[in-house]
Amino acid sequence: MLDLSSVQMITSAGLGLLVQLTARANSQGARFVLTSPSPFVQGVLQITRLIRFFEIHPSRADAMSAVNA
Repeated sequence: MLDLSSVQMITSAGLGLLVQLTARANSQGARFVLTSPSPFVQGVLQITRLIRFFEIHPSRADAMSAVNA
């Protein structure tokens, strides 16, 4: 789980790292969950259409509930 609540901006390098981490988790049968993205980060993920590649939850509590379910 990666809490993005303090991340206000993201670059292409940051996006690439998130993609790598997600792909690595998927290849190992694990889940990589993003929580609390700022409106800017959420917008970048939508514009780049990467939003469907990530599991995103609005809060850590929501993510924990989803992961533990």
